[in-house]
Amino acid sequence: MLDIIKLVRKKDKGEGKVPGNGNGSNSNGPIPRKLKAPKPGPPSPTGMIGVDEAGRGPVMGPLVIAALRVPNDAILRELNVRDSKVLTPARRAVLYDEIKAVSKFELEIVTAEEIDELRKDRTMNEIELDLFAGAIGKVLKDGDQIFVDAADVREAYFGEQIGVRLMSSRCDARFNIVSKHKADVIYPVVSAASIIAKVTRDRIIADIEKELRETLDRPLGSGYPSDPITITFMENWIKAEGDLPPHTRRSWDTAKHMLDTAKTMTLDKFGIWTDAAGNPKERKSPGDDAGDEDYKRDDSEQEGGSE
Repeated sequence: MLDIIKLVRKKDKGEGKVPGNGNGSNSNGPIPRKLKAPKPGPPSPTGMIGVDEAGRGPVMGPLVIAALRVPNDAILRELNVRDSKVLTPARRAVLYDEIKAVSKFELEIVTAEEIDELRKDRTMNEIELDLFAGAIGKVLKDGDQIFVDAADVREAYFGEQIGVRLMSSRCDARFNIVSKHKADVIYPVVSAASIIAKVTRDRIIADIEKELRETLDRPLGSGYPSDPITITFMENWIKAEGDLPPHTRRSWDTAKHMLDTAKTMTLDKFGIWTDAAGNPKERKSPGDDAGDEDYKRDDSEQEGGSE
């Protein structure tokens, strides 16, 4: 009797088990196991974005916006990046390649003709806000810190308006914006963006000069109204062709005044640059990027139009 009870108990212990072959499987396939919850992944990457422009004020050539992203600015500090305006062209060219190797950047390039068209219903500040936001959106990742060189007298307002445009573009990334005057001097990531923008624009200007030399074999200069080489080029082009050269911002006061003056003066007198009142105007030697700061922070641009 005892032996029978032991056998029954052994059988009872096996009740409830799925019949199988002893190796964890049955006729319906392997016994399902409880899966462990996956480990959480790393947090969203965060980084730094710097944004600056080159060519806001020129009467000839494009406006270039650069948005540049790095995980942090340690490598930029090691490269000793600085505001593009205090660097020689040779040093900028070297830094351009070094920065390109350690960062991701996007450009917004607007031609002189496009600027003229955009300014029919917008100010330069509004145009730049759209361009800054467009460039940032191409490199932005969740949690990024954005640093911009404010192109409006109202620093905070400029940053806020960029944020509004980013959010209205259905951007779901979280970000923080620091908008400062002289940001290209304060923050290495903005200095790096200024170098990318400046070198890009200079190369475009070199291509424009090569193109225009086929018609007028003279140096073009920087494209800024304060550059006597540029003004002399424009005067000689108007003398020869009777119109402004290609790649000129016709909506700029400089361009309008030169063309109007050429129509009212004899060719032998044309070439004496005068101000809007017709008085001789002294030509100053251009600095690097001379004139751009005059157009920032004050949207009553010297070259045409005001809010």
